[in-house]
Amino acid sequence: MYSEDDIRKFFSRRGEIELKLGVYRAQFHNREDSMPINMRERIDQLERDLMTIDSLFHALSANEKFVIQAHVIEQLDWPQVLGEFVTRWGTDSEKTIRSLQVYQTKGLKKVANILNRHPDFESIGIK
Repeated sequence: MYSEDDIRKFFSRRGEIELKLGVYRAQFHNREDSMPINMRERIDQLERDLMTIDSLFHALSANEKFVIQAHVIEQLDWPQVLGEFVTRWGTDSEKTIRSLQVYQTKGLKKVANILNRHPDFESIGIK
């Protein structure tokens, strides 16, 4: 069973995954034929992890996606997330930090519930 915290941790790894993937690809740029099999396997796993994160984001509303991207992945603090939210959606849609936290919690729980309802997703490597 996946929890809200499992999903948060998995999403928060996105930056590290992108960094590793970029460094690994750079090491073998224009030399892919000399890449060891274990490195190709690492790159493949990192690509799968990114595709998984991107796919899971499709389950989220625009507000949930925005807040999780800003707070969990980009690691902005709550006042910064609020400022970005207002910049993106305007002052008419201004929220409180508490309401942004609710979006995050709802979104993480939504993804966990989807994964837990589908036995095919038990082995996708989130934990």
